[in-house]
Amino acid sequence: MSELPQQTRHRTAMICVHKEALLVCWFRDPHSGREFYVVPGGKIESKESARECAERETWEETGYRVRVCGEAIATTRYPFEWAGQIYDCVTTWFIGTLTEPDTEPTPVDDAEFNLRTAWLALGEIPSAFACHSHIGEMVTKLVERALKGDDE
Repeated sequence: MSELPQQTRHRTAMICVHKEALLVCWFRDPHSGREFYVVPGGKIESKESARECAERETWEETGYRVRVCGEAIATTRYPFEWAGQIYDCVTTWFIGTLTEPDTEPTPVDDAEFNLRTAWLALGEIPSAFACHSHIGEMVTKLVERALKGDDE
């Protein structure tokens, strides 16, 4: 990422842990073809709160309904390369829980770059998010908080 970020993107990210696994999506960058894990989240739409965005994006990307627990845990800023452009991401992070933990997810009809939903074993988090150190650190930190029940 040699270029400076060109556009600020206000977005959310959801940390949802269930049965010792983290809810994630497997994405393929449409420009580079690189594939990687992401936690559900996305751009905050106009007239939408960050909390509403986190819940909506998680459902759209994974097919699971979640409920945000407490307030936002953190807001961070970092560069992120996507589709040949570097974004200045301002991400509001939430911890959430499944609203219906024993129900199968709704089939996902999301963008072509969203290849699948997965439950990532917690021990795999460091290697799964190694491609972006800031995101990996935040995911690790917030999963630890979620496991302790420290979400407020």
